[in-house]
Amino acid sequence: TQSTWGREAVGNVYAQLEHQSLRLVNLELLNQYGKPAWLKYNQYLEAAQAPLRQEQQSLKRRLDEVNRQRKAQQQGAGGQVYQLQRQWEQLCAKTVEIQRESCKLESRMKRLRRF
Repeated sequence: TQSTWGREAVGNVYAQLEHQSLRLVNLELLNQYGKPAWLKYNQYLEAAQAPLRQEQQSLKRRLDEVNRQRKAQQQGAGGQVYQLQRQWEQLCAKTVEIQRESCKLESRMKRLRRF
């Protein structure tokens, strides 16, 4: 009925009015205390950030040191690898030379046996 609908509408209006009133109170509190609270929270974040930055710098220094050591080791190993490669090439060349001389000697021995 109309009276039920009217009471519901009035109740709804009161609820909306109460909600708007609470929003207004919250906005007033935010206006009054919001900036100091925000500034204080920023100070907290900056204070929390300082040790993290120090730790980050420390870790970066350690990482740089590890990378320097790794680079030095790789360069040292690179020289050693080059030296071993040259030695291997020389040994391969000697092996080929020995095989060639061995073939010559075998040929010579075969010729001498025929005589």
